[in-house]
Amino acid sequence: MIKKLAIAHLLEKTTYAVLRRRLNGNIYNTTTGAEEALWTWNNSRKAACAVVLPDRGGGYYTENFPKGCDDGVWDAFYFVRLGDDIDINDRMLYLEKFINGAASIEERSMLAAGHTTGKTVYAIIRSQDDAKVWDVGDNLLEVVGTWDNARKAECAYAMDDKGGGYYTKVFPSSCTTAGTYHIFYSEKLGASYDINDRWFGRDKVLWFGTAEADEVVPTGARGKAMVNLRNLVAECESFQAWTGAADSVEARNYLFMTAYTPADGVFIKPFGLVCRTDNDKDETIAVDADNVGGDLELRFEDTIPVDYKKVPKNAELYFLNKVETVLAEMWTLSRQAGKFAINSITLIEGPTQYKEKAGKFINGIRLMVNWGIVE
Repeated sequence: MIKKLAIAHLLEKTTYAVLRRRLNGNIYNTTTGAEEALWTWNNSRKAACAVVLPDRGGGYYTENFPKGCDDGVWDAFYFVRLGDDIDINDRMLYLEKFINGAASIEERSMLAAGHTTGKTVYAIIRSQDDAKVWDVGDNLLEVVGTWDNARKAECAYAMDDKGGGYYTKVFPSSCTTAGTYHIFYSEKLGASYDINDRWFGRDKVLWFGTAEADEVVPTGARGKAMVNLRNLVAECESFQAWTGAADSVEARNYLFMTAYTPADGVFIKPFGLVCRTDNDKDETIAVDADNVGGDLELRFEDTIPVDYKKVPKNAELYFLNKVETVLAEMWTLSRQAGKFAINSITLIEGPTQYKEKAGKFINGIRLMVNWGIVE
């Protein structure tokens, strides 16, 4: 899929974008085709970094995302040129996030805001699931309580000024609750935080609670098999499209291992699970590494689209289309050298429909994957 820079407006002015890497605040220089430090941010520097978007008619301006931007998370700042030349005071219209190829969980979860330079910018972090607010001092999600100046000061998450009107901050690593978070950006207008401070932007972050680097690295055949199966599924482009993941790195976060993980009593359900099966008894584990093989259970689950809730057969067929496309791609990948080798995939149970506590209806299926040794 070709990524496009695109924006619509009726100002009938020259439109351009400036690209900044979210992780380090570096800027993409369109003249050199390389990522660089910001350096001195002035009119000539901004002109060298501007990606001009041609007018496609009807107030619509688009251009391909530059191929020179390396993997990572990039923010596109859209501007309209007010005078004859590009100016650092040109009007900014919008900020858009692009995930370009592989990026760490840290980079994907970073907060970023675009504003004018030299301001004190902060974020308020709210959980979409229960509307709790992140208390910076207590390092906890808490009920919002009485929302006044003092309470806002407790929850103000100060952003780091990267220069050129760009403010970023790593999502609080001490937050253990996985889920979707809404970020509200404000400018501190006076000496103290105030509930009347101006809100100028918002963002949404998917946070997985525990960074991948904290996961235990398996050393035995069974543990390696579980990790390899998870990686194989995540590598399937059909699974990435199903989950909305940008790549295999992000897709792995939608596939749990061993068990579903509740966070602070909130049941976060992914699109799948890899675990041991009842058929794979401990006594079947071979000592000779050349003969290691066995069975793993692979589960897929997804919410039923609203339009299909009253037509069960459509819900089941919709779900099976998703599952079987992934299974076909898994089988193809497993035939490649160095991949997790699949001997067979057998239906254990499903597709089955059941109701979640939150009122969401789910389609689920359980499969047994017979595997052979792959290091």
